[in-house]
Amino acid sequence: DNEEPVTGADAKEDPKALYVDDDEEDVRQPSMSMEQRKKLRDEYVGFGGSANTAMPNYFLYIIAAISALAVASALTGAI
Repeated sequence: DNEEPVTGADAKEDPKALYVDDDEEDVRQPSMSMEQRKKLRDEYVGFGGSANTAMPNYFLYIIAAISALAVASALTGAI
């Protein structure tokens, strides 16, 4: 079986082709529906957010503050 690999336009019609590089069709699915996006945006605005700004990373700020308190406590001998 010395078959030549199928490439190019012939690969689209050949069911034995392993992959197709020339396929320009976008196969990605949207991450969420427009209804879900609207629901999340409305929830974010309800919590006091602005519709056109990114949400700040409060978890990062809380972790940084607790870490700073832990380091300060260790340096002062409280721990």
